[in-house]
Amino acid sequence: MPIDPAVSKKIAEQLLQIKAIKLQPEKPFTWASGWKSPIYCDNRLSLSYPIVRTYIRQALVNAIERNYGKPELIAGVATAAIAQGALVAEAMGLPFVYVRSSAKDHGRENLIEGETVDGQSVVVIEDLVSTGQSSLKAVQALRDAGCNVKGMGTVPIETGVQNLESRNLAQIKTTLVEFDKLSNDYIVTLNLTWHGYDTSASALSNPITKSVVGRLKYIPKAPIKDAISGNVLYSVFGLQLTFQFNCRDFGIPSTSIADVIDMECNMNFNNK
Repeated sequence: MPIDPAVSKKIAEQLLQIKAIKLQPEKPFTWASGWKSPIYCDNRLSLSYPIVRTYIRQALVNAIERNYGKPELIAGVATAAIAQGALVAEAMGLPFVYVRSSAKDHGRENLIEGETVDGQSVVVIEDLVSTGQSSLKAVQALRDAGCNVKGMGTVPIETGVQNLESRNLAQIKTTLVEFDKLSNDYIVTLNLTWHGYDTSASALSNPITKSVVGRLKYIPKAPIKDAISGNVLYSVFGLQLTFQFNCRDFGIPSTSIADVIDMECNMNFNNK
């Protein structure tokens, strides 16, 4: 579900301010997907901050209305998205249900908690998405119950997914992250998808995907000082992803012997 980039940036800033984004390169976090990552975003912390949770709620409400109109039902993915989904449903004056990761083994053995109606249009609210497997399971459960799933929204911080129909844009999707104890970096396997310089209709509809290996490095926190007073204004830390790919794999002409293009992606955070 598309979100206004300015809104995404504002939410990212708020999550940094309440320290919901954690960096732990020495002891990587394990996501629900099983992936190991040096970064973790605990969006549940936003619930303890009325201004932040209300801003996120309204961003989701606005995006739902802009992209899907008004659905008949809001569904949250258990457990992290239950509260945010309920807030969205309340703001829109809609009924709410939530979907468990698996059916209960006691009582009514429900997979979906709450009442659904056959043919009911629904938008799913998720907390975070990595592989999307838990989200897809929830969507399938709702479809099996007879619901018409119109789309899904998640806490909207900026991502690197791009429109492949636009000229000279690519998509990078992480498939594996492994910690390298020798360097304290992360070895990242990526799928790089691009149509190269060929922007013909056939190239745009059939982009090339190649697997590449890169390195993700944690840039330690450093103070930024005022040039005159020397006072610390704020701190900056970040992540740096580097990788290489062979340009000929994507049909890019090259006069270089190696035919290799070096890529560097930097993401910086500050506590302004």
